[in-house]
Amino acid sequence: MKTLRLQRDPDGLFLWHPDYAPWIVGRRSLEANPNDRAFFDPNTGEIVWSSRDGMKDYEMDELAARHLVGELVEMPQCESEREVEDWFLERGFKVEWI
Repeated sequence: MKTLRLQRDPDGLFLWHPDYAPWIVGRRSLEANPNDRAFFDPNTGEIVWSSRDGMKDYEMDELAARHLVGELVEMPQCESEREVEDWFLERGFKVEWI
C-alpha cells in the first residue's frame, strides 16, 4: 500500500498536500473558492488542482478529459480527517499526517 503524506494548515480548516503547492484536499471553509476542485490520480498518487482563477481554458479542458476517461477521481469535501483517511484507503493509499 502506498503512503500519501498530508499536512494540516495552522487554522485546521484545510488539509494540504505538501508536494504540490497549497491545494485543498479536505474540509470546507468560508475561505475556500467554490470554483476550485481537487482531483486525485490513483495511478501516481498525485493530487491535481482545478481553479478557474488560475488555469487557462485548455488546462481546464485537459483536466475534464482526464476525469471523463476515469484517469482522475474528483475528491470530495470531507468533514473530518477520518473521512479523508477512509477515502484514500478505499483507493489503496494510507495517509500519513505530517
